[in-house]
Amino acid sequence: MTARMIELNLDDQDVADGTGLSKDTIRAYRRLPEARPTAENAAAVAKALRWTTDQLLHGTDVEVSADDKADYGDEASLDDAIDRVKAIVAAGCNTTPRRVSVTITII
Repeated sequence: MTARMIELNLDDQDVADGTGLSKDTIRAYRRLPEARPTAENAAAVAKALRWTTDQLLHGTDVEVSADDKADYGDEASLDDAIDRVKAIVAAGCNTTPRRVSVTITII
């Protein structure tokens, strides 16, 4: 987060102004590993940094190929698509996790 702020020439107050959060909250997110933003706050900070929430929270982004953007009309196809997303996430972990949980939010 700090590196991205430097890249964009932003300080804590700039990010606070862009998110509606306090400067102290932004500083805590940057400096304290135990500071965990809510989903809403993470989305606001990511937007202010022109990042996705994946980039903010995990330092990476999930890439979606043209094949993944196909029209999934039936339940079986949707299950296949979800399984592919889970495989992408598991591969990004560089390990085989026991369980991968995927939440999809449509805005």
